[in-house]
Amino acid sequence: VPERPDHVDERLPLPGDGSADWKGLRPTHTLPGIVDPEVGWLANWNNQPAAGYGAGDQGLLWTAANRGAGLQTIVQERLDEQGTLDLADLAWINQQAATRDVNAPHFRPFLEAAEPSPARDALLAWLDEGAPILDEDADGLVDHEGVAVWEAFHTELTRLILEDELGELLLFPNYPETTTGNGDSHDDARYDGVLLHTLRGETRFPWADDRATPEQETPAEMVEQALAHAADQVGEHRPMLQHVFSPLGAGQAEPMPRMNRGSFNQLVELSTPARSVSVLPPGNGGLVSVTMFAQGTQDAHIADQRDLYVGFEQKAVPFTLQGVERAAQDTIELEVIRGVQVPDRFPPQIGQALERAGLPGVSVLGELSTG
Repeated sequence: VPERPDHVDERLPLPGDGSADWKGLRPTHTLPGIVDPEVGWLANWNNQPAAGYGAGDQGLLWTAANRGAGLQTIVQERLDEQGTLDLADLAWINQQAATRDVNAPHFRPFLEAAEPSPARDALLAWLDEGAPILDEDADGLVDHEGVAVWEAFHTELTRLILEDELGELLLFPNYPETTTGNGDSHDDARYDGVLLHTLRGETRFPWADDRATPEQETPAEMVEQALAHAADQVGEHRPMLQHVFSPLGAGQAEPMPRMNRGSFNQLVELSTPARSVSVLPPGNGGLVSVTMFAQGTQDAHIADQRDLYVGFEQKAVPFTLQGVERAAQDTIELEVIRGVQVPDRFPPQIGQALERAGLPGVSVLGELSTG
């Protein structure tokens, strides 16, 4: 983590005159960290690592609504049931986190405070089940009506609270039937922090007030209006969301049911002996070149873990040479070339910061292995 001058505001573009350049790297002991916490476990999902820790120009990523809190809730659920966690429990936690909407539960207190209505009751019933997004009967539709109601409610609540202030700059929650890339959180929750702070009455600016009317609207009124808007979705089951990983070169990945998880999952139990399982659905056979694609060929391992991934299963990860040899299907002998000069691909400021911090440079590799 770089050490920046005190006058720099990381939320804003930095001047290019050198006055905002790094002063070095922060010592490791000053970074957020904890050893053996009282609760007995740690969980992080790209969330704020410590209270007050800045996110620079990515501040909207760390808000009052974050999936890290959802993951912690799921971990605690399992601990309350089991008392301890093993490899199977970690797999369960991974599956639950991947198949729930982990942002929606943050809005539960404001739904509970609203007047009873079909939309409100459908949302609370969905939240009672953990906000699942599943198609367990494989009919191509999401099983719970709460998903469609939530999408309508959430979108309308965002519009009611923020559109009159942000106008064309407002990015609404996005619920496409097919998403691409790596994982899917079910919506773009970048404004959920503002919505929650508004609903809690914690903002200095009256976001909930409609600037087009002389009345002073309240956050509770916005919730009621959004619920009324979502009423026509009660009883509806939207098509099951699909996800497609980014292309592997010229190769195209097959769609799979929506899951909010990384493209590589590894679970480790530090027992004696240690145990571990993993899954990599885009494959570890490398990308598909244009030539291979034109010839209709590809590496056998490009997608051979997809079914494991979709079924929330994993393959064993060997920890010993004997385990590797038992799992090996073929062997490649590598040649070691020593003293290879590698061009410096980093900006000079990084090299200078490393030098000031007393750390080794990155321009020379003592050994380079090639096939």
